[in-house]
Amino acid sequence: PVDKTITWTVVGNYNQRILKDARIVDNIQGDQDYVAKSAKLTEATINSDGSYKPGAEVDNANISYDAQAQQLTAKLPDNSTKAYVLTYQTSLAGKVIDQETYNNTATYQNGDQRSQLKAAVTVPNGGNLAEKSGQ
Repeated sequence: PVDKTITWTVVGNYNQRILKDARIVDNIQGDQDYVAKSAKLTEATINSDGSYKPGAEVDNANISYDAQAQQLTAKLPDNSTKAYVLTYQTSLAGKVIDQETYNNTATYQNGDQRSQLKAAVTVPNGGNLAEKSGQ
């Protein structure tokens, strides 16, 4: 079977500043469906080369999903200086995937500072209307 799940990853507080009313807000675009309870918030260590290493999952993370607005919001812990990684999944099950690329824009906000984070994913077999395999 063809997997029609996309895993999205958003890193917030990459510069490790003190957090105040910080949040990651991600609007799920197109005909994707949020996979219920798939969102996880983990702490992250930023390496000297700019990469990051996910750490412990945040207990009792304040993550909510507004189905009508198709908006996922993760509130980050106040006064923390850690970086955080939000991961979640969307599904295209039961949908005709008529595009090869799905775009996504999340917003990271800390106090009155705001950043837009853009991503795109290429869906295997996107735009293909048939599949054949054999063994």
